[in-house]
Amino acid sequence: QDIDIIDDPNTNQFRSIENVINKVIRVLSNLAISEENGLIIIRRDDCIDLLFKLLKAPNQHSEELLVHVLMALNNLSYYDDPQSYINRNSETLAQCKI
Repeated sequence: QDIDIIDDPNTNQFRSIENVINKVIRVLSNLAISEENGLIIIRRDDCIDLLFKLLKAPNQHSEELLVHVLMALNNLSYYDDPQSYINRNSETLAQCKI
């Protein structure tokens, strides 16, 4: 039965999509290391909100994806900026981690 799951085109497509999302999040996380880039990213509500949404549905995603999301948020939370979506929604972030 496990072989059927591996050969299932829908499962393979889902894994492929999740793999791309992982790579995009890793790029975002690496970009955030630069202060100039990090400040731009943390002010983009749409970008950070997507990371929050991924955290809110952990059962739908692999552990690897959740680790990458948390790494990105960690890198982005380094910048203390009142305009930051992360700072304005820190309570929501704390609830996601619980």
